[in-house]
Amino acid sequence: IGVASLLSDTKLDPQQKEFVEIIDNSSQSLMTIIDDILDFSKVEAGKVELASETYHFRQLLKDVISLHTVKAQQKNLQLLSDIDPKLPAEVQGDEGRLKQVLNNLLSNAVKFTERGHVKLLVSLHEQNNDIAQVRFRVVDSGIGIAKEHQQAVFERFQQADGSTTRKYGGTGLGLAICAQLVHIMGGDIKLTSELGLGSCF
Repeated sequence: IGVASLLSDTKLDPQQKEFVEIIDNSSQSLMTIIDDILDFSKVEAGKVELASETYHFRQLLKDVISLHTVKAQQKNLQLLSDIDPKLPAEVQGDEGRLKQVLNNLLSNAVKFTERGHVKLLVSLHEQNNDIAQVRFRVVDSGIGIAKEHQQAVFERFQQADGSTTRKYGGTGLGLAICAQLVHIMGGDIKLTSELGLGSCF
């Protein structure tokens, strides 16, 4: 990956640039697969330990949106957010794992949406003294998932169907990891979707 990045900064003809981009994209895809497998192995073995730290919640949300802006722009998609003003400025929990879940959901939404929008909605569901329940929704106008395939997307090595894997790639582990991490953090993840109209996680 590092060598491909260095090559891209040198003087290359158009064909060489294309080859370097292919190498870089393939390397990034391979790293994603390796990271997914390692993460899922940790989750399955019960070796995921959650951190408990105070962090700036709104900054986390801003960072997550920012990470997917370029990819959305490349596909001419609207990347939108709606953040509840009643949300606390600081929260305590595992910032890294929450970011991992949101990044995975947004990455999937952008990947499986060819036109329209992807939106992150975050709202304060309930607050009792210092304990806040926050609801996250990632909504897209993408390809959607048929009802008979919806439960399977949270299982390991599963995607909606074989054609999805062939067209979009991926390990089929991302949502399985998300579901496990959300459960470990005391939450729940659900899906509503209609084929051809989009999805909401």
